Amino acid sequence: MKKWLTLLLVLLCAAVSAGCAEENTPASPGLFELYAADGEEPVWLGTAVSPYEGILVTAASVLPENLERLIVTDGVNIWDAEAAAPDQGGLGVMILFDTEDTKPLFGQFELDSGSALTGDCYVVTGDERISRINRSILGATPLAWRGNSCVVLALSGSVAPGSPLITPEGKLAGIAVGEWAEGRNRVIFLTAEGLVQSMTEALDTFTGQAPINLPDGLAVTMDANTVTFDWSGMTLPEKKDGEELYLVVADSMNHYLTYCRAEDGDGRYTMILTPGRTYLYGIGASAGTPDRIPEAFGTIEIPPAEKLTDNGFESKVIAIAEGTEGMAETDLPVPVTEVTEELLRSGRAYFYSSSTYQVTEQIQGISLLVTLTDPEGNNYRYESGWIYDPSYMADDTWAVALKDTDLLEFLNDSGYPAGIYEIAMYIGGKLADSFTFELIKSRG
Repeated sequence: MKKWLTLLLVLLCAAVSAGCAEENTPASPGLFELYAADGEEPVWLGTAVSPYEGILVTAASVLPENLERLIVTDGVNIWDAEAAAPDQGGLGVMILFDTEDTKPLFGQFELDSGSALTGDCYVVTGDERISRINRSILGATPLAWRGNSCVVLALSGSVAPGSPLITPEGKLAGIAVGEWAEGRNRVIFLTAEGLVQSMTEALDTFTGQAPINLPDGLAVTMDANTVTFDWSGMTLPEKKDGEELYLVVADSMNHYLTYCRAEDGDGRYTMILTPGRTYLYGIGASAGTPDRIPEAFGTIEIPPAEKLTDNGFESKVIAIAEGTEGMAETDLPVPVTEVTEELLRSGRAYFYSSSTYQVTEQIQGISLLVTLTDPEGNNYRYESGWIYDPSYMADDTWAVALKDTDLLEFLNDSGYPAGIYEIAMYIGGKLADSFTFELIKSRG
């Protein structure tokens, strides 16, 4: 089973999946059939789709309790499922099956986020006669359900649990996981973001939340959201001529990797990571900048943040603010009511914070983390430090230019996706404040 777990963890990072793509033209994705084979005759259970080779996802309600033998078929080939595990909320289930000897007729769906609310998407559903019916979307309402990202869709007809939500480009935007109590043909779907969370949680069931293939000597310590990676006692991997060793850290929802040279310094590296996110880490060799997770790696989950109340802290406002050309260092930018792509690209945009607290003496050595999460779930971090100071406690107002934080570096290069962005500020690993904004795209 280890092969599929390793593959899943790696492919949850888009940067890695690009490096592992096959050269051959992939087969078109389709719906797999699931059967219970506990008795004399197999019993059809429902359908599932494959986001990665050897991995299927469907609604948890498709699989009955006490299922002894699960069969997967593409209509021609038949596999015994190796394992199946639900997510923590009981919405989705991940199924593993061995495709090493027999390749399926169907390829894998590429995950797509942010498309579930568009009317051009459609749902494909099936039944025990192996028929296929497309349903159109009449309306959509976002929903947070059982701790996961979902959407309620009003459809043109009924659909079975596990039915995929498909974009006009043929990407997977979600799967049906349950009926909505109010109204006819209203169905709850896990979004693409929800599917990633569902698979990550199912993975924890398979692994017991233990590191996978983690080499001896790579230690991790965590103080709130401050994480130290220590490989000073580790036997480092071998490298070829022209390669260097890197510590690679990747948020499982991000399209990019974070890394540092492993042979520099004292064999330790500390990062302030985002609460509520899951990270992959390992040390590997690369001839250039790393573009994949090392073969030997582990996982770490940063617990969700508590609300900050230490020292009577109260956030008055955090915002995106705009500065002016030639602005003096002592001047503050002005918070804006609308955030445009042009402003973010201009170099005039600032992160702005104003808060109050009560202390009798200066308190130093506290971590500060500002994060920006884009509509596709990518999380960008700015690490700094926080000081409680009696001189500022009645009005601690400050700002930092976003161009100096690297929060926008990847977005400036790859483009800003349309949708809702979230900015959050963490002090000492606790949530000081957060806000969301809908980006106004540049015109013209």
